[in-house]
Amino acid sequence: MNAIVSVSDIETYLLERIAKDLELDGMDSIQVDTDLSDMGLSSVLISFIEGDIEAWLRIEIPPALLFHTSNIREAAKAISELQQTSTAGPVVA
Repeated sequence: MNAIVSVSDIETYLLERIAKDLELDGMDSIQVDTDLSDMGLSSVLISFIEGDIEAWLRIEIPPALLFHTSNIREAAKAISELQQTSTAGPVVA
């Protein structure tokens, strides 16, 4: 059986990645319930984040999933649900 990455780990990844990409002082600058539309993420940046998550978890993410979820918590839950139906499993570094 393939390992499933927890919602919490996906949330942490998203917090770290968004904080880095937006050049914030750290992931403590944003919360999992912060509205994604208020963060100033460009569509290009969101596409890169989604692509990196696809490569990490070996799942296909519908285009603009992050645009269609209200916050990081909801995005992480949606991504977690997608990996439940995937057969490949995450890439372990």
